[in-house]
Parts: sequence; structure tokens; C-alpha cells
Amino acid sequence: GVLTVAGGTVKNLTIVGGKDGRALLAKNLVADLNVENCVLDGVYGFNTSGGSADYGIAFTDTTFDAWTSFDPVKSADFTDCTFNANFRPYSTVTLTDCILGADGVLDESKLQENNTITVSGTTTVNSAAALTSALKLVSAGATIKLGTDVIVNDVDNRPVATKAVTVDGAGHTITYTGGRDSNDYSVGVLTVAGGTVKNLTIVGG
Repeated sequence: GVLTVAGGTVKNLTIVGGKDGRALLAKNLVADLNVENCVLDGVYGFNTSGGSADYGIAFTDTTFDAWTSFDPVKSADFTDCTFNANFRPYSTVTLTDCILGADGVLDESKLQENNTITVSGTTTVNSAAALTSALKLVSAGATIKLGTDVIVNDVDNRPVATKAVTVDGAGHTITYTGGRDSNDYSVGVLTVAGGTVKNLTIVGG
């Protein structure tokens, strides 16, 4: 990586990778890694070379402007972070009070068996894809907040919450422009399983 570490603390730093660069690389961890108040950009914002069953990673107040993916580690916690690109972990992750930018999506496709992405606190979303991925993974009692108007145009990817959560539109609008399918009577523009929906305009197709 542009900066390669084996643990410790990285803080108050902007790291920009080259065309094929990984901004921050954790390689063969020998201690927990804490990252605070950083901006990470490149092909990968953060990546690992070899996971760790003994040590974890924790990010606070950090912005990821590039794709982030990492091998299994003991624990992975992200608090008050902003994701402006794809986030694809391989092991269990907890995100608390994070922001998903226009290109920020929570991707669980590479999670190993019995591993999960947990979304807690208040998560602010800024695209239809971010809204859909966050609602799928959100913990009961957490809040999903819109940071902008969103347009949902994929009939198979309408936002669905399966837990009792709060959806706070913050004065924004969800507009559905996609087609119809046989599930139209069981899936709405927004589908919830309980909780609170507030400050939101919903426009169907």
C-alpha cells in the first residue's frame, strides 16, 4: 500500500493511492489497528494482506473515497465513517452512525459463512442502492436517514426492511420509476416490518 502497517494507530492523515494502489494496507497484523480522522483514496481505500484471528480493526471519523475490502479479522468496527465507494468485507463488521455517499453501497457478497454486517445507530444514505443495502442489514431499533431525494428504478431492488426500524426521510422523497411484477402487492416502493416512518414523501410508479 501507499502506507502499510501491522497494527497501531493511524490518524489525521489523507492517503491517496495510484492507479493500482491501496491507500492503507494492513499486512500480517501483530496488534489491533485503529484509524482516526483519515481520508483514504485510491483503487482501494483500505485493504488487508492476510487476515487475523487475534487482532481487530477500528475506524473512526474516516472517509473512504475508494473501494474497501478486507480479509477476516477478529473484529471490525466503523464509527462515524463515510463511504463514497463500495464496501465489501469478508468477515463480521459493525457500522455505527455512518454515511453512505452516492456511490457507497454495503456489499455482503463476499461475507464468509456465519459472518454479518451490522448497521446500528443512525445511517445516512444518499442513493437508492445505499438505501436498499442499508435497510436489508439494519439492526432493530436503528435509524436509516435520507441525505437526499432518491429514485428507485429497479423492480427487484426496492428498499425492504425486515426489522422494526426508523426511516427518517429528513424532508426528502423516494420516487419509484420502475415497472411492475407479480410481487407488486407484497412489495411497496418502501416496505417495512414495523417501527417509524417520518418526514418522508413516497411517490409510486
